[in-house]
Amino acid sequence: MRRYFQRIEQRAEELGNFRRKPLRALEIHGRRLIDCLEASGRFDRVHLEQLATDFGSEMDAVLEAGRDEEEKLILLGTYFGLQFLLMNIRSIDLLRSSAAGAENPLAVYREFLRKAAEDFEELIRAYLERLLELFLAGGERPEFIVCAVGTRLHQDDVDMGIIDDGSPARTRLNRAIGRMAREMMRWTSLPDFYLSEHIGEQGFTVSIDEYRERLDRRILDFVSASEILSARPIVGSRRLFRRFQRLIHDRYFHARRKPRREHEGYLRGLLGEIESLLLWPRAPERISPKDDLLRLVGGVLWAYRTVERVREADAWQAFGRLARSPARRRNLFISLERSFTFVETFRHLYQQFAAQEETIDLTDPQQQESLERVANAMGYEAVGVVGAGQQLIVHYLEHVKEGRKAVRDLVPPISDHIRKITVFADWLGPIAPAGPIQGSQSLASEFQRRVLYFQGVKYWNDLLDALENREGGLLDAMLRELEAMDGAARDQTLLYFARWGYHTFYTMLRLLAIVREGARARGRPDLFASLDRAFLETIEGTPDEIRRFSTVFLYYPDLVYRYLSQVDDETLEYLRRRLGGQVWDIEVAANQKRLLSFCEILETSSRFFR
Repeated sequence: MRRYFQRIEQRAEELGNFRRKPLRALEIHGRRLIDCLEASGRFDRVHLEQLATDFGSEMDAVLEAGRDEEEKLILLGTYFGLQFLLMNIRSIDLLRSSAAGAENPLAVYREFLRKAAEDFEELIRAYLERLLELFLAGGERPEFIVCAVGTRLHQDDVDMGIIDDGSPARTRLNRAIGRMAREMMRWTSLPDFYLSEHIGEQGFTVSIDEYRERLDRRILDFVSASEILSARPIVGSRRLFRRFQRLIHDRYFHARRKPRREHEGYLRGLLGEIESLLLWPRAPERISPKDDLLRLVGGVLWAYRTVERVREADAWQAFGRLARSPARRRNLFISLERSFTFVETFRHLYQQFAAQEETIDLTDPQQQESLERVANAMGYEAVGVVGAGQQLIVHYLEHVKEGRKAVRDLVPPISDHIRKITVFADWLGPIAPAGPIQGSQSLASEFQRRVLYFQGVKYWNDLLDALENREGGLLDAMLRELEAMDGAARDQTLLYFARWGYHTFYTMLRLLAIVREGARARGRPDLFASLDRAFLETIEGTPDEIRRFSTVFLYYPDLVYRYLSQVDDETLEYLRRRLGGQVWDIEVAANQKRLLSFCEILETSSRFFR
């Protein structure tokens, strides 16, 4: 066996740690695969030394060579792992040969990524089809569809969403999906059922009715919504998938006649994530393609897809459609697509050559060696004393910088769109002195009713802008209501506002600053003090809270100063204790130290100095 697969084993040595499972399978079961194919007369129907041209028909031949179910699974898994290795080896070989001396390297990278994604998805589709046919044979099965819901290229795990008809036969389907997941983990990629875990009540499958019931109550987090939008059918009923698109998927697209809460909630979730990523501090000795750019591109691309009703799930097809926008936006999308292509190629190759990890330490000698291999595959060559890896990192940082700039320039139109379609649109204009709510419903209770659907959303700049605009009257209307409440009702309402703003300290600190100014103008500083007390009660001093508060201070020091300079020494001491816990991230610890030092300065300084 070792002589037969020796060339593949040697070629696979340059690949990262993901190669270990399939290589181990070849070591243990490779001889058995050859013997069974020869004994069944099917050896000539299967490619074992080069990539197959038809995964499905060859997998059928492998299954026919097995004598019982367990042997079929072993042979199929071994063959799947072998083709997985061959696919990646050939993919990198083609890139090397095409990128060397290429006049337009980005065009080469784009084609490389597309082909790698198509091959991987085709291999996974053929494998899952045969597994489910094996596990569901001879019994009742519901109507179902297995969808790939993640980025097509990522091989470290396979994100899946399984939709069924909700019939009693789903119990049998769930058992089959569980067995399918175990087989995947056994041979190569890990399955990820994030979508089902966050929506379904039990098992791996979710029915369309269950999706509808959930979306009628409140939004899904933006990760789940993005998986719904990126769903691509792999195995099962295309009719059911079309129904899923019509009843669930399409809720996230802008409807001109009747704005959809799902669309607004998704955009708010995306903008909250984009703004967080744009603020995320990056250590100079580490890079992370996903956090540096790829998640940002995914967020802004999906936002424009839903606004412009671009249904293509493929990133490059979407870029092509969006590049037809007016001139300035078209140029931004062209620039963003170039940066995305470069960074995605970099990430994919690094995970091929090194490890399925997101963060790369530029000071680590072993990771530097991996970067050299990535650079060589992308067509870089050493120039004098400047190594290929060094040139690669320079270009990587340039593309990250350009990509993040394009994202920043593309965000304002999304914000403007939210202002037009939001359920709070009637609050964003001038408010009559009598108050914004007609009838018996109070502003506070109406706010709670409307915002409940958007639970967990972090982006609320439109509402904060409306509150800060004193001429609009919204803040005065809110404070007038608070003044009229009894103590218990007021405290309960302010606690709700504090919990609403807790998800992002930027929102909460800005709300506190706005309320303080308005309350002082009305001669009611106690309203600010009560809201501040409610806010402080939500802080527990967790590492995540320390990170978030320190990050706001790093990027919005004036906002933090406006808040901290107006609270009393007791509050300063309370915050310093709560935010003084131990954190392990070096960058977060440095930002925390800066924040705590600032609190200490304010504590020990006179009011005049502040």
